[in-house]
Amino acid sequence: DRYCPWGSAEPTPVKEGWYTIGGGTGGGLQGIQGGGDFAFVAQPTQTRTNEVECPIGHFCVKGIKKPCPAGSFGAATGLSSKQCSGLAAKGHYTPEGSHSATQLKCPAGRYGAKEGLKSIGCSGRIEQGYWGD
Repeated sequence: DRYCPWGSAEPTPVKEGWYTIGGGTGGGLQGIQGGGDFAFVAQPTQTRTNEVECPIGHFCVKGIKKPCPAGSFGAATGLSSKQCSGLAAKGHYTPEGSHSATQLKCPAGRYGAKEGLKSIGCSGRIEQGYWGD
């Protein structure tokens, strides 16, 4: 939830709807005591040096980017909750990371009776004697 740009005196909080990038593995010192001796040992740490606005199809919380869950969509940048922009529209489904409520239509022979459908199976098959497009 924080990052350290070049020349920073202290960590900077990540903005809501943004995630951190850059950096990599840095060296930190950790005190270790054993057998009556105390020594400092280099331990790898993960550092981040910049922040970027969360892209469409994703939401960002505490500096971490995550795809919008299946059944939902993220139509805007800078989203900060797992609800993203809303649910898939009736007659459609949205896999993880979708950016539109109408990302994918339920296929011929299947129907989508409710919002928030997550997979190609939609709500089910159209019964014999009925038709759909």
